[in-house]
Amino acid sequence: MTPVNAREPRKENTRVRKLLGAVVGLVAIAFASDAAAEEKWQFIMEPYVYMGSLDGNAAIGRAQGDIDADFGDLLKNLKIAAMLNAEATNDRWGVISDFQYLKLGLKQDLVGERFAELTSKLTVFEAEAFYRWHVGERATLDGFAGIRYWNVRLYADLSGPLLDPALRRAADWVDPLIGIRLTVPLTERLTLRVRGDIGGFGVGSKFSWQVFAGLGYDVSRRVAVTLGYRYLDANYSRGLVNTPDHFVYDAAMHGPQLGFRFTF
Repeated sequence: MTPVNAREPRKENTRVRKLLGAVVGLVAIAFASDAAAEEKWQFIMEPYVYMGSLDGNAAIGRAQGDIDADFGDLLKNLKIAAMLNAEATNDRWGVISDFQYLKLGLKQDLVGERFAELTSKLTVFEAEAFYRWHVGERATLDGFAGIRYWNVRLYADLSGPLLDPALRRAADWVDPLIGIRLTVPLTERLTLRVRGDIGGFGVGSKFSWQVFAGLGYDVSRRVAVTLGYRYLDANYSRGLVNTPDHFVYDAAMHGPQLGFRFTF
């Protein structure tokens, strides 16, 4: 594992270019349909609060251990958070993006070392293009494909046998993903929203998956409130065990999600 402050600029730039190229490609797919071009585009912005827990296991170098933080722990140790979902659709075709950023300060004991304080930064960005089928008179089913970008950074002040009292490691990867999304109006104001996807496939992480199920309530024609439950899991590792390059993030974020949906 290469320290954060010594990462190779060329590799970093290559990853960024690949990510941007994939996003541009997804947008191009969404705009490629002649039929879609004849329809009016609709835009949706949804800032949200993810009231989740984080559990799993992690390893950096020869230090490893379990992650177990409920929503109360995350809220108490939260330093910065930003979450936003955006969508553009043209009846049949569209694009989706989702962004999450969390900065947490936790006290965590790991096998091999005892952390006095662990600061973690987690960035997750995804972008997908979708095609929509109309099911019945009101329901819709979307099939989508895209990417999910992960960036995990760990900063640890250690009180253990390591010679270096400060340890900093980072890993980032891009997962391809595929999934479906179902929207079913239940009443004039109440809508059921369900989504699931799988990804990774050994390209970035070994495997990742996500599910969401919730209800949306239309406050007005352009404003809605969404409450649901979300589960996002990823299993990523690199390097050999007990070597400086060893890095593992095998964890899941899960819990209620409250969003405020604005349609333009």
